[in-house]
Amino acid sequence: MPEFIEAVHPKVALISVGRHNLFGHPAPLTIETLRAAGAQIYRTDKKSAIMLSTDGSALNVRTMLGP
Repeated sequence: MPEFIEAVHPKVALISVGRHNLFGHPAPLTIETLRAAGAQIYRTDKKSAIMLSTDGSALNVRTMLGP
């Protein structure tokens, strides 16, 4: 996966995961890889609903629980 992240250079990463899930998701390596790539990470277990909007140029990210 690090090779994929390096290839796409994500600015934003959305992770849909349940709070207190039994599988330990997301994997720590996934978070480290995304952070190292400079991606802003949004997780549903931390921010609840995540809404994205765009005007075709700019990306706006809002979360139900704030910044």
